[in-house]
Amino acid sequence: MKNTTIEKLEPLKIPLQDINLIEASAGTGKTYTITTLVLRLILEKRLTIDKILVVTFTEAATEELRNRIRSRLREALQAFKKAETDDEVLAELIHKFSAYKDEAIFRLTNALRGFDEAAIFTIHSFCRQMLQDYAFESGVLFETELIGDQSPLLREIVEDFWRQNFYHTSRLFITYVQQNKYKNPNSLLKIINYGQYIEQPFLKKIPNLEAIHSSQAQEAAFYKAFNNVKQLW
Repeated sequence: MKNTTIEKLEPLKIPLQDINLIEASAGTGKTYTITTLVLRLILEKRLTIDKILVVTFTEAATEELRNRIRSRLREALQAFKKAETDDEVLAELIHKFSAYKDEAIFRLTNALRGFDEAAIFTIHSFCRQMLQDYAFESGVLFETELIGDQSPLLREIVEDFWRQNFYHTSRLFITYVQQNKYKNPNSLLKIINYGQYIEQPFLKKIPNLEAIHSSQAQEAAFYKAFNNVKQLW
């Protein structure tokens, strides 16, 4: 049996360089740790607030992080001005930067003044911001829009395809299509979704649609044979 040692997370001792992974359950202090890391980056690494990126999953979590970080900066500023606090983390930071108190107050004050420039995003909004800021480098359109749910877009494409290809085709072809599970645009949309074809950009289509000739000759031959059968009947 593998012996697993669980170490207590020390926000003031986490390295501020390289990549660090922290795994924690809900309610274990992740947000508190993030606010402490932001304080350390401002005081230890001398970063301005706009140079620190915080990314989370939901809009609600983003708003909470923004409020908590702003509140923590304000608490830290007041603690440094008074040179005393009951908060253990802030007390240790005050002790650590006692010789640089004025600089610490200056940096915390600037962080609060420029907090509107804080880079706190959801993953979705961060990607959108990067595509807009670096449109030339990324080679995307300026009006690129990221959507969370592509279902309405897929439905619109399928309905357009249905109108363009089925409204003006022959009755024989429509009969064939409806007898083979494609009764309306919804049935075609289900085939696409269930088959997960959208997620397969390199999927090879068989047969090659460009190699298929018009079916008019085959339909004419069918109707001729069908009319002959009617006459014989």
